[in-house]
Amino acid sequence: MQPLSKMKETKINLNNKESIKEWSIILNCEEKDLIHAIMVIGNSIQMVDDFLILNRKKKTDQYS
Repeated sequence: MQPLSKMKETKINLNNKESIKEWSIILNCEEKDLIHAIMVIGNSIQMVDDFLILNRKKKTDQYS
């Protein structure tokens, strides 16, 4: 997977369920948390990622 800064898309499409599902996997978060982040901060991938990290909504790897 590419780092977020190297991805072509810079915005998350809130109107596309498949996009929400894909981005929740990429950003390692629940779909509801992703939607909440977009509603609060906007749909910029980097801003949403930062929001999820700051609000501790990203899943953590149990084995690391």
